[in-house]
Amino acid sequence: MTLTMPAINIIEGIVVKNEMKFPGQYRILIIATGLLAVFAALIWYSVTLLLHHDINPDVTIHTPPEHASSLRVVTSDQYAIWEFGTGDIFGYDLRNKKEVPVSVGEPYAQEWADISGVSVVYESRNDETYVLPFDIVIKNLETGSTRKFPTGTSAYVYPKIYGSRITWSDGFILTLADLASGATEKIASVRANSAGSIQQVEISADYVVWTEAAYFNIYDTPRTSYIKAYDLRTGSVKSIVEFEVPGTGPYPEYALDGHRLAVNEPMRPNSYRVVDLDTGGDTSISWEARASSNIVAPILKGDLLAWSIYDGDPEGLNIWAVDLKAGGKAVPLMTGNGDQLPVGIVNDQLVWLSRDSDPLHSGFGFAPIGSLFASAPDRQKDLDK
Repeated sequence: MTLTMPAINIIEGIVVKNEMKFPGQYRILIIATGLLAVFAALIWYSVTLLLHHDINPDVTIHTPPEHASSLRVVTSDQYAIWEFGTGDIFGYDLRNKKEVPVSVGEPYAQEWADISGVSVVYESRNDETYVLPFDIVIKNLETGSTRKFPTGTSAYVYPKIYGSRITWSDGFILTLADLASGATEKIASVRANSAGSIQQVEISADYVVWTEAAYFNIYDTPRTSYIKAYDLRTGSVKSIVEFEVPGTGPYPEYALDGHRLAVNEPMRPNSYRVVDLDTGGDTSISWEARASSNIVAPILKGDLLAWSIYDGDPEGLNIWAVDLKAGGKAVPLMTGNGDQLPVGIVNDQLVWLSRDSDPLHSGFGFAPIGSLFASAPDRQKDLDK
């Protein structure tokens, strides 16, 4: 009614205004023809929405849109863990398809979660003002048991976990801890007064990888920064990438899986590649940079590499991916309202988050990778329009 009545009024207005041109016997026919046109337009619009929905699945877990920009999600094969800047950490059991609390309602903030299997690691604050040193907490989601590693610092340390090892850095010291023995060791450091820092730490079964960033501004003499790797099997450290980038960035982005590191250096055109950390060999990725050369949130698991990028779509970041085994060019796996970012690959499904102001599209979801690759040509056509 709300759509058809205005249409009838408009059509009648046209008829009345041109009454001398339209004899009375044609009045009903003209109105009916106009309404048919309106209904045809509504049907076309509805079909378009349905097709768009089929191409881009909706989110599964909805989160408050006011926290969309702060939403962070990590995954293992059994759980998805998320937080959005409120100091609480939430979980979702992928096998039983139900939400599980991780750390909710604590007196002080719990932040920067990561997960491996059933074990979640996160920062635990001990005061409101973020002055007191805080702890690294490891929680087993199946038993509910927790243990703590004091950090001795009140700086953000962004802990990471893989299997029985966790690692964290306050920006100057990179620490590795063994959950089985409880032992900790310093595996890298930079001088506190060196205008540099340790950042973007990643861990796998074989390596810990991090950036040793040497800051300088555009008026200074350039300084060399490094991406380094610590071999967990031998204890040796090797430099993987050297680069010179001002403190304003953009810095290289990378993703680690086993002994392979996917790397992109935005300041070096066509630098998309996967490096074998064991052998030093690398495989180039065929990718058209489109609107931006700076990839965001890359993930690598097995032979699937996915990332987000500004590709010219006015809606925001889209997710692209390439099958390294099959080869070929990267294709768009997810487009839509707001920013779309990959966060995990679980049981042949892509887990992605959507940062959007619309509550219908704010959150994260799961979609079969096979169907996303199959529908990629339709997204490509939309982007190329």
